[in-house]
Amino acid sequence: MVVAGMLTEPVTRALPPQWQGEFSRERASRWIQERDAESTVLLATGKSTQQPVGLVILSEEPDAIRIGYVLSESAWGQGLATELVTGFVDWCRSRPGVSKIFAGVEASNPASVRVLEKSGFHLVTDEGSSRTSSHTYEIILM
Repeated sequence: MVVAGMLTEPVTRALPPQWQGEFSRERASRWIQERDAESTVLLATGKSTQQPVGLVILSEEPDAIRIGYVLSESAWGQGLATELVTGFVDWCRSRPGVSKIFAGVEASNPASVRVLEKSGFHLVTDEGSSRTSSHTYEIILM
């Protein structure tokens, strides 16, 4: 299963604790079913290869959308996350009724923090202890 192959230990390390660890085919299937029950899960593919490179998880809130994403290790360091998030922000700008986009990120994941900042997001909350810290970023669409 594609999802089980993406959700490796390095990929899940900065995700919520219940999403970390080894993913068998069965666990990945349950994970997708749980995400589908609470949000929309999209498979991201490479432009040139059309091969799966990640997942985008979208949750609608009043006048806002919360985005989350994971990229497979093979896609790291290629600018794909920035392209994906920036493209999503651009798409949302054309959607009526969406005034904000939120994203959460662990402070221990500086690459994802940079992706959000390069895509125009700004820090709005900083929650957690010195051991674990979670940030919420937002972008206001006008």
